[in-house]
Amino acid sequence: MNEGNSGGALVDLNGKVIGINTMKIADTGVEGLGFAIPVNEITEVVTELMLKGHIARPYLGVYTVDLSNPYAPLSKKEKENLKLPKTVTEGVVVLDALGPALDAGMQLNDVIIKLDGKPITTTLELRKHLYRNTKVGSD
Repeated sequence: MNEGNSGGALVDLNGKVIGINTMKIADTGVEGLGFAIPVNEITEVVTELMLKGHIARPYLGVYTVDLSNPYAPLSKKEKENLKLPKTVTEGVVVLDALGPALDAGMQLNDVIIKLDGKPITTTLELRKHLYRNTKVGSD
């Protein structure tokens, strides 16, 4: 991916669009690392834009960090401060609560391990669950 290509089509060897380029990492020692949105997600967004003129997504109102992120691990002291049962090793730690989350009483260092009875192990899982399984305004 060249500079300025974000927003452009990502195509396979047959010329089929498989995504939209969104970002390239250009740093010393990093070459050819780019990110794209998969075409199936783009199709859903475009359809909603055409039908409604805007995108409506559920909003929980939390900033989080993964409890078990191997790339940015919490220190032993940070984990101890959470006072979690030994059985809780995955989930997302709340760094800040706003809007609906704050209204519901969420606060710093709360840990989300389930949502609607489904296990939540990462911030990505939390976001996917919100976008795919909940509706704006639902409890």
